[in-house]
Amino acid sequence: MAKNPFPRKNIHDIFKLYLFNKRPKDLVKQKIFKVGVLKKNIFMAIPLLSNKDVYISTLALMHIYDRRGAVLENTILPSFNALISSPDGVYLNKEGKNRRGNILFTKKIENHYLAVILEIATIQGKTSCQIITIFICDHNYFEDLKCLWNGRTATPSSQCNNS
Repeated sequence: MAKNPFPRKNIHDIFKLYLFNKRPKDLVKQKIFKVGVLKKNIFMAIPLLSNKDVYISTLALMHIYDRRGAVLENTILPSFNALISSPDGVYLNKEGKNRRGNILFTKKIENHYLAVILEIATIQGKTSCQIITIFICDHNYFEDLKCLWNGRTATPSSQCNNS
């Protein structure tokens, strides 16, 4: 049996193995890990996907760590699994010259929202989601985006409202 080039790992383990005690802008070895699987109803709402797997690279995690620091450890890592497996909303991301990532997941945590930007990428010959970044935002960030799926009502885009 061939070894899986992208093993499934817990996001906490990846952080501890590759980033813990790193300083901002330190170099990290590029590795890609499977960190989750989309639920069927979310998978069906995202166009072009052929695979439910969600991946993150050590470079993306280092980017988040460089930009978010304590927020990564105190808010993002503890909420990560809920953000991927049961988001409050799935949206088409804003487009722009310097923007990456097609899809935005949101999850309300306390008084703010966590947003994860996912890029539709070909991994092992299948179109999957790869995490680009995660950040804290307010409702205004995504209120004008096209909603693909509403997690509060578990409905597709035809019944979304951005609240």
